[in-house]
Amino acid sequence: MSIFADAASEQLKVVVDTAVLGLMQGTSDAANNGATAGAISGNINLGVTAAPVAVTEANAVEAILRLGQTLDEQSAPETGRWVAIPASYAAVLKDSLIRFANETGDSVSVVRNGKIGMIDRFTVYTSNNLPNGVAAGLAAGETMVYAGVPSACAFASQIVKNETLPNPDTFGELMRGLQVFGYKTVKPEGLVEMVATISHT
Repeated sequence: MSIFADAASEQLKVVVDTAVLGLMQGTSDAANNGATAGAISGNINLGVTAAPVAVTEANAVEAILRLGQTLDEQSAPETGRWVAIPASYAAVLKDSLIRFANETGDSVSVVRNGKIGMIDRFTVYTSNNLPNGVAAGLAAGETMVYAGVPSACAFASQIVKNETLPNPDTFGELMRGLQVFGYKTVKPEGLVEMVATISHT
């Protein structure tokens, strides 16, 4: 039973992650998305549908620096900054300059331990649940990349009911639970959105 409970927990995380990342789309400040982002400069290209930021090994780090500059121009806090990227972006990053330990200052290269860690004050997170493709209102091959600070987003979640019941089809028991959650962008200037395509060269 504990094995199945753990599996169900992982599936719940995927469902919640997908829903929350979908709700984030289109909620950042007007100066934090698009081809003319930047509250001060107005010249930071974060991509739009049909004209995304083309991320490769050559500019994978630079694209994250754009996200950092966008937050800097909003005077966003530096503490707790995060960036959420798809697995394809993580693979490109690991094949960029940061793969060398002498570039990152780490004792072991990112290729050896698989941990990207921090880039330009951002803790890097990887998710397969970021909005992408036509289903998310983007063009095929396009994906969202988010960056922000903790105060930009509000999230609440609770397991309100958990129970076991007899399996009606065979012997044994079933377990089910009810999780409720909610999300809202409460500080749009603390959230940045990038539309990107990811490719290895």
